[in-house]
Amino acid sequence: MAETVVRILLVFSMLTLSGCIDLFYSVQEEQTPPVILGNVETDSSVLNLIDPDQQQNIKYRILNTAESFTTNFDLEVSTGVLKLDAKLDREALCNSAAACVLQLSIAVASSDKFITSIKVNVTVLDTNDHKPLFSRSSISVPISERSSVNLTFPIIGATDLDAVGLNNSKISYQIFPNSETFGLKLMSGSQGSTDVSLILKQTVDREKLDNYQIYVVAKDMGVPQLSSTLTVDVTVEDYNDNKPVFTKNRYNATVREDVAIDTVIQTVVASDLDAADNGRVKYEFVFPQTLFELDGESGEISVVQQLTFSAAPLELSVRAYDLGTPQQTSLTLVDVHIIDINNHDPEINIRLLSNSNSATVEENSNIGTLVAYVSVQDKDSSNNGKVNCSIKSSQFSLLRISNSEYTVVTAEKLDREDKIEYVITVLCEDNGQPRRNHSASFIVEVLDKNDNMPIFMQGVYYGNLTENNQAGKMVTRVSASDMDQGVNAEVRYFVESDFADMFYVEPTTGVVIANVRFDREKVSEVRFKVLAMDSGTDIKYTSNTTVIVTIIDDNDEYPLFTQTRFNFSISENQNADTLLGNISATDRDIGMNGQVMYSLPSQHQMTLPFVVFPNGTVKSNRPLNRELKSSYDFIVMATDRGVPALSSTAKVSVQVLDKNDNYPQIIYPVKNNGTVIVSHLTPPGNEVTKIDAYDLDEGRNGALVFSMSRASANELFYIEETTGKIYLAQEIRTEDIKDYNLMIEVSDKGIVPKKSGADITLRIEFTVTEETSQPGIGQNVLIAITIACVTIVLSLAILVTIFLIRRGDSSKGSGRGSLTEHEEVKVTETLQIPPKKPCLAREGARSPLPENNNSVHYDVKKEVSFSMDDHDHRDSGIFMIANDHSSPVPMTRQSKTRQLQTFISQQPPTRDKQERRGADPAQDELHRMASIRLHEKLMHSYNKPLVYHPDENRQLLLLKKGLEDSRSDNSGEVTTDSGRGGSEEDMHHASIMI
Repeated sequence: MAETVVRILLVFSMLTLSGCIDLFYSVQEEQTPPVILGNVETDSSVLNLIDPDQQQNIKYRILNTAESFTTNFDLEVSTGVLKLDAKLDREALCNSAAACVLQLSIAVASSDKFITSIKVNVTVLDTNDHKPLFSRSSISVPISERSSVNLTFPIIGATDLDAVGLNNSKISYQIFPNSETFGLKLMSGSQGSTDVSLILKQTVDREKLDNYQIYVVAKDMGVPQLSSTLTVDVTVEDYNDNKPVFTKNRYNATVREDVAIDTVIQTVVASDLDAADNGRVKYEFVFPQTLFELDGESGEISVVQQLTFSAAPLELSVRAYDLGTPQQTSLTLVDVHIIDINNHDPEINIRLLSNSNSATVEENSNIGTLVAYVSVQDKDSSNNGKVNCSIKSSQFSLLRISNSEYTVVTAEKLDREDKIEYVITVLCEDNGQPRRNHSASFIVEVLDKNDNMPIFMQGVYYGNLTENNQAGKMVTRVSASDMDQGVNAEVRYFVESDFADMFYVEPTTGVVIANVRFDREKVSEVRFKVLAMDSGTDIKYTSNTTVIVTIIDDNDEYPLFTQTRFNFSISENQNADTLLGNISATDRDIGMNGQVMYSLPSQHQMTLPFVVFPNGTVKSNRPLNRELKSSYDFIVMATDRGVPALSSTAKVSVQVLDKNDNYPQIIYPVKNNGTVIVSHLTPPGNEVTKIDAYDLDEGRNGALVFSMSRASANELFYIEETTGKIYLAQEIRTEDIKDYNLMIEVSDKGIVPKKSGADITLRIEFTVTEETSQPGIGQNVLIAITIACVTIVLSLAILVTIFLIRRGDSSKGSGRGSLTEHEEVKVTETLQIPPKKPCLAREGARSPLPENNNSVHYDVKKEVSFSMDDHDHRDSGIFMIANDHSSPVPMTRQSKTRQLQTFISQQPPTRDKQERRGADPAQDELHRMASIRLHEKLMHSYNKPLVYHPDENRQLLLLKKGLEDSRSDNSGEVTTDSGRGGSEEDMHHASIMI
């Protein structure tokens, strides 16, 4: 059961319990029931007015059942659901009123106790179910050919029974076919009506065309649009604007002088193109005549007196005039030549059986049918007066009934369709010497009999009709002729009954009109019969012809894609012009209207990396990079080649498939950021650091595998293959405390894997435990005593060392790779006191101060003079206390040579040194070795590890000053292995911090 959604226009207005509730619904007319209008109970909220104990017994009933329209509604008594039970005809209920509201009065009662009433106002909405109608199907409009341009002729208008004021009742008019002669003029009439008139756009000439048949189509503006047609027969009334015209400007007649009286010697003929009296011609002599008489109707000139020979021809002036107003005339001349013969010819008298100037006989009459009487007289006597008459005709015979009388009868059956009239000449000749003869003629007109059926000019008529046509569209015109005459030849046309609903043929003109709108996609050709029937009185003959109407395609079908979405895929980096696939659509139209071309919308043609060819092929126009864009969603168009063209769209999704074209990218470690400090207290299994890397590819191509190269693999660390995390594999021993350079390899899982590598340094440092870094009061005293003792011992050792060095220098020369004997160097010792707790610095640890040297520290300076001896390479095992603001640094004990090499290799070269390195590598190596030996001597003498101080300029000055002091005391010189004096850069590399 079809349901129609009914809109509630206004809920209600509730007054009091004793008052009334108004509800408003609307419904479209002609809707097929059942249609639910609403629920009176819920829409009115009437239960709010009723005690809860009474709500179970609420009943609803329609009160005004006397109104006839209430039978169209059904109200459920218990629920209050109001339905439409029968179709509503708005025009029958409210005529053509602008608003049509039906009021239902509904009682609300509980246990037969009236509670209140609800007034339901149902607005019946208009449907365009009436077409404009003319009061008559056809009218005749007479127009004088003298009418001026822009003259109007009122015709009847159409009326529409639909609601007044809506589009369904608004009417527009159109003339069909388009005419250059007539148009329509519309003027607003009373009460919203329209006065329709024909307007003459150009003058008419009855002599060219005396009848017009036009159609006035009235259309409403509803949906669907309805129309009707008025046939207007325009008859052009004649105006006397043509004069009679003679067939000749001058006539010649020759007669014998003995011509009989009343003999017609000449007939003048004039014609007038006008109609009725305006075209009816009469004749008269311009000047009165005594010898001749002119028949004013027929134009026959006959002799009225015996003629006498005259050498000169007699000139007769004849005037022809019509009976119109104003009267039109014309003139001609007749020359009569009289032959001089002294004898009399036979005189023939023909009496016809009709009242006209010609004899009549019905076609197919029996042989021997009487046509006319002929009598002959010759004024001569004896043989000269004996006359024999004859006729020359195969269709007629002359029968003698006396010496001077004859009858003309039919000799065979006549067919009017073969010949309409016959001219019968009766020739009479006397027996005189020389023989004289005379002839007389009359016309025999064959009267029509309905013995022929209408014959179509074509056995098959072809017509074309473009689909979606308007009703009333002309298809073709059929034409049949009937060889009969008059009423018997009047033909009327009809469409065979099976197709009478689809087509209509105008009965008199044969114009075939389509009654319905055609859809070529449903039917492409229609064949039907058109009948032609004559108007005979006794019997009617009918014939038929076939009309073949070809429905021409109109571009009214949109191309329809075979899929709403087309999915393609393409591997990245494919060459341009790679085929993705094909899209396809169908169009039910034919010809150009059904030919589909494919394209991209103009806004995508320059931006997308794809090309859609007209045949539906989709190709790439450049290589794609999945890492930049992995998928594309765009719209494609299918456009037919009709005019105007119709288009539809479909979605296309292109998935860019990954290829292993990207190397793994390592985020960490990177250059200058690849050292990780590991406490020697770290337990096995703990994560030490993590390699961060990514691959722009996807799937296996982007899945990473982490590993260590075999060259850097060791038993202390291992790397987790999938995550890149590096773990401590076993417990750190004392000999494990050092730097580990690991070569990390990151590979993807592509078919041909791509690999990237990086270096990371894991630095194991000794870490002071919490117990040793935070001693108690007694421990602090012990530490203070220990430090004091160490200081005293250190001082003594320094003094002893200096003494031994000076003594050794006095007996030795300069040694290879050593400083000058007994050279004293003043060293500034900087002790940085930590703010919280002290830690021990070791060789190779990162500088506890940042490069900008902004950290807060305390300096305690003391100067120590000492001599260096390169023969003493003992490791004193003495630790130095240094400041580390970040973390505790363990005390270390290493070979001094190794410490210096590591220290020197980590120092950034000065700008001068960088320039020299580029110039002479051998020279750079000599400087480096000299610096190492200088540092070895200093370490050997001071017996402490070296730490690079950020303020190298200050250290350089201190070291330089110490060397100069030593040189001044011993008159010695600091030299390298090459024997050259020490430079400032060598002094720089010899700077130390205690």
